[in-house]
Amino acid sequence: MTSPNEPGGERIGALRRLLGAMADRAVQSLARRSAFPGTDGFSVGVPSHVGPEGLHVTMGPDGLYQWRADLGSGWRNSAVAYRCIVAVATNAATTPLEVLNDDGAPLPDELTDLWNHAPNDYMSARVLREICWLRLETGGQAFVYMDRGESGLGPVQSIHVLDSGWSVEPVVDNTRTDRFDELVGYRIYGSTGRIGYLLPQEMLWLRYPDPDDIWSCLPPLYAARFAIDLDDYARRFQSATLQRGGTPGGVVYLGDVDPDTHAQITSELRTRHEQPENAGRHLILSGPVAAKYERITLTAEEVGYLDTRVRSADEVMLAFGVPHDYLVGGTTYENRAAARTTLWSDTIVPKLQVVASEVDLQTQPEPGRTAHFNIDDVTALQEDGDAKVSRVVSLVNADVVTIDEARAELGRDPLPEGNGALTLTPYRQRFTSNIRLNGHQLEGALS
Repeated sequence: MTSPNEPGGERIGALRRLLGAMADRAVQSLARRSAFPGTDGFSVGVPSHVGPEGLHVTMGPDGLYQWRADLGSGWRNSAVAYRCIVAVATNAATTPLEVLNDDGAPLPDELTDLWNHAPNDYMSARVLREICWLRLETGGQAFVYMDRGESGLGPVQSIHVLDSGWSVEPVVDNTRTDRFDELVGYRIYGSTGRIGYLLPQEMLWLRYPDPDDIWSCLPPLYAARFAIDLDDYARRFQSATLQRGGTPGGVVYLGDVDPDTHAQITSELRTRHEQPENAGRHLILSGPVAAKYERITLTAEEVGYLDTRVRSADEVMLAFGVPHDYLVGGTTYENRAAARTTLWSDTIVPKLQVVASEVDLQTQPEPGRTAHFNIDDVTALQEDGDAKVSRVVSLVNADVVTIDEARAELGRDPLPEGNGALTLTPYRQRFTSNIRLNGHQLEGALS
């Protein structure tokens, strides 16, 4: 480890100071470029105003956002959004990270060892991986600090995922006209107000790509935001309806009555009927109208609110790429198994490949080394045993694979004396020839 007093430490210190100066004049901040309400309801890096009765107002580049914190809007309070996000994160977190050589053999690597086993002294590897994937699904990015000692260039000693208590700004040098923009470091803000600078080698920036900005990210939550907000409005409507009293089945008007009788009926109404459990019961009222009966039903707006929740749930699942049959109960075993396979093949595996490519770019500069997430043990991507045997048998019958190749795919040893090095048709011909030859030998011996 290089000491700050050594020549190497002085160069690193000068580099950090240069990075700070560059950040002041040439910084592209992800927080400012694509700000929208985050997981805690506030846009990162965007000033927010708290108004009366807990009303939060934030002005972002895409418009005005406002919500009430006490009502808990957002993905954390949407059962469908939460389940979709957790489904992707928990499944993706089970895959170990590897570094492979050109032949596909795993190589020892300090980062993958920390990622898979012991990232730091206070967090397990599984928790760190799951938090990274949760932040990717909700924010489109995850920043993982790689502790390389005081020099910032030594071996990785531990890794730490930065939560919402840290604000990170990628510093991009966009002042050169003779080359493309270049990532030169990161400016970080702590919750205590401290500001620091990290070299590119000290940060692992995982993100989903934004087609409109190579230095930004595109979280799946962004596409689901409108459906989540709409579901929240509908949920609040239903909650308010129940809190204010259940809808009665109908109203019976008794006609004109005196004020004392009216007050008595009003009191009885509030004590006996204005409760959620009284929904559907009939009300008996009086007033200066003729005696009559009116049926009370849901209005078109109320029916629309109820239908909105169903449609919003489907839209949220579509945004996160989670099949309907994977989340919703009542589906058959075959449908759920197929949905699990679809979730992995169409959603999780492509995301694993994107994140692995970022890890490869930032941590594996040497040729012949490739970062890769191992999905060999993912049950959803494995064939059913009977289906696998049927497929292999069909390949053998068509002379596509040799006997030994088929046996190897089924986990069996090759046939002795190299007999399985043939496809099925030559194998049968050899076997028939041997029977005939042995038969002639037997006749000669008996004659």
